[in-house]
Amino acid sequence: MMHRYGVVGVVCAASVAMAEPSKPVHGHLGVVMPMVTMAANAPVTTVASGLVVGVSSGLGLGIIGNLSFDAELVALIDVAHGAANIVVHPGLLYSLPMGFTVGTRGAWETNGSYGFTPLLNKGFAIGSNALFVEAAFPIRFRATNDGVQPSATVVVHLGLGF
Repeated sequence: MMHRYGVVGVVCAASVAMAEPSKPVHGHLGVVMPMVTMAANAPVTTVASGLVVGVSSGLGLGIIGNLSFDAELVALIDVAHGAANIVVHPGLLYSLPMGFTVGTRGAWETNGSYGFTPLLNKGFAIGSNALFVEAAFPIRFRATNDGVQPSATVVVHLGLGF
């Protein structure tokens, strides 16, 4: 079931909602959970199909104004199938008013999938840190004997930005 990871890589998505423009270096830790995955030549999978959970960590650097570069790694574990996958997930994120952030990430996975992840998150300030909730939409491609197989996932990402 490693194909699900190719879709989940979100997210593997990550969070810069807590990365204020005045904060030149920022980081985050989070938990990632795919909600639904649609893949070519495969049945739709949901949380009910088997638990997949990811742990994300990232380091971001302010570039200019509200734009940041964020390098994220996500370790994904398919509990039901005993499989694991690592996602290398760098991206550009743009802080918006009211604690929102939009962005996109590139994705390269140890299972051979590659792609990108658009995301939207909302940070909730707690002192100089923030809790965040994020919706990420990993789009992945995987080369197979039948050609390149695309997939798309909806992911929820929760965590702490600092």
